[in-house]
Amino acid sequence: MKHPSIIWGLLLATTHLVFFLAARPADEAGESVPSATGSGDASSATKSRMRGEHDGQSHYSRLMRELDASDLKGNDYKEACEALLVEWMKRDLRGAMKHLFSPDQSFRYKAMFEEWDSVVTEALAEEMARQPLQVWDWIVSGSYGSNRSKLLNYWTWAMLRHGQREVVLACAPEGVKFGSAFDLSRICPRANSAEMEQVRRYLDDERMSESDRRSLADEYARRRVALAGGDISAIFDHETDPELRKSLLRSWVDREIGPLETADALARLEDLPAEMFPEALKLTAGAVGNNRSFDTGMAGVVEFLEEMERRDLWRHIPEDQIESLVGSLGPSANRSAMDPGEVLEHLGSIAREDLRKIALTQTGREWARYSKPEMILQHVETLPSGSDRDVFLSGILEGMFDEEVFKVLRERIEDPEIREKAPKKAPREAY
Repeated sequence: MKHPSIIWGLLLATTHLVFFLAARPADEAGESVPSATGSGDASSATKSRMRGEHDGQSHYSRLMRELDASDLKGNDYKEACEALLVEWMKRDLRGAMKHLFSPDQSFRYKAMFEEWDSVVTEALAEEMARQPLQVWDWIVSGSYGSNRSKLLNYWTWAMLRHGQREVVLACAPEGVKFGSAFDLSRICPRANSAEMEQVRRYLDDERMSESDRRSLADEYARRRVALAGGDISAIFDHETDPELRKSLLRSWVDREIGPLETADALARLEDLPAEMFPEALKLTAGAVGNNRSFDTGMAGVVEFLEEMERRDLWRHIPEDQIESLVGSLGPSANRSAMDPGEVLEHLGSIAREDLRKIALTQTGREWARYSKPEMILQHVETLPSGSDRDVFLSGILEGMFDEEVFKVLRERIEDPEIREKAPKKAPREAY
């Protein structure tokens, strides 16, 4: 037998197949591994291994041991190992999978599978795609321990990468019992209408966990909305599941409403079924706020609330939900950068007193949660007196965890009635 370093040097210098033919020794039982060319029996044996018989496993295991015992290091060892594993998968996929994903070996190869486009991962996907249902049977019935989930993940990815979407859907009735390891949601982004109908049926499978169902429902909803092309009836008319209708509504608002200007966004809601209107308004408030990146002076908040008033849309919102809707309009980032003077000027222009107080209180609370207490004290001193300022201060108290600053700010509230209703103790913890 050639010295191991010579064998692996040959592997690095030639193609995988040439090395395989040059380096193959007789195994311990005296049986040689057939080549890809030659007699009909050899060809049949190779095809048998492609179907998953692993008579070559001991041969490749021995080559792997020889590689480990060689003097190859670093990148040379890595390339030789990758080449051997790729050849192993081509000749004996089942044996290679058993070696790579056995609980006592998989840690060695973890780095090779961390990138989806690595040499080994690509080879695994290609070989899985050659015999998809056979490999599926091996995975779901094999003894891969905790690595079975990982293999299911690779299998699904391999099928979609090689255009075998129908295979994934065909295996879904059995696959859903494996939970998130069989990620059916991957098929949704490019699914056609017929495929989406199949995905919809699996959303009713009682074996699916609640978290897996939510994840699949979100991807399903996004794709359904995209396929509808703005046709609301195509999205909602034939769906009766309440939770799924909510998912569809969220996706519709994100895609169709969020990018619009405030007036256009609210006008577009009129196409929705009446029972969905309250939830749609709340989602729209959040979507428009996030996508518009409302200025820290809150002019966008005022515009939205006034447009709601102009269109008489508040009648759709139950009284106990008004506060949460107004709250969803606030800036979602950079709260500490708000200019309290501009906030007071803009929010103070809201005509409806209840909405004005809610907006001032909530904005004060959020500003306090994300700002330094000493900075808040400095800004408060510059605010003009009045009831709007006092309401804003009461909101700041709700988010002010510094007890000393809390006391000072509470004394700054001039209106006795507002001061009496304001918090009397600082929150226990910082937000």
